Amino acid sequence: KGQFKLIKLLQEMDRNGKQVYMLSFPFQIYDLMEKMEKEGVYLNLGESNSVILTGGGWKIHENRKVSVEEFSNKIEEFFGIPAANYRDLYGMSEMNGLALDCEHRYKHLSPWIYPMVLDENDEMVGYGEEGRFAFLDPAANSYPGFIVTGDKVRLLERCPECGREGIVVEGEISRMVGAEAKGCGNLMRDLMVEEMR
Repeated sequence: KGQFKLIKLLQEMDRNGKQVYMLSFPFQIYDLMEKMEKEGVYLNLGESNSVILTGGGWKIHENRKVSVEEFSNKIEEFFGIPAANYRDLYGMSEMNGLALDCEHRYKHLSPWIYPMVLDENDEMVGYGEEGRFAFLDPAANSYPGFIVTGDKVRLLERCPECGREGIVVEGEISRMVGAEAKGCGNLMRDLMVEEMR
């Protein structure tokens, strides 16, 4: 019922030429687009320079995950928002900063974060190698600022496409095999699973 209310609101904002900023999990936007398709709703929010931001991954809906290219194409089809106005971000409550996609889909880390990739022995590996994401965060005051995550990433020293300065995450971020589910995103997942029961 809530999605239908949201669709009606978006239609009204589209009719009035209002700019829209949507921030959500990708699977929630995907669900909304499926409802829009069933209802035959296609918007033109790109005219008002609207933006969609996703973050937090697909959680328990990993089996429904689509490629970034397919996802951004669907956003353009249903919302009329061009791929340039869709961005995904990576972050966590333990990190005082976000990694935001550039137009080439590399996630640019905040400059004060000191990121690293660790191998299975918790040894640092070089740029371009895949492993467990860890970082030092000098902005952390209420907890130790060294975090080892359960996320599998590949870091590059700089974006090979856009030319902006700074370290980037290349490609898809996934969970390490056997990594414990932690963080606010997983809390949300657990709450959603509980609600589905």
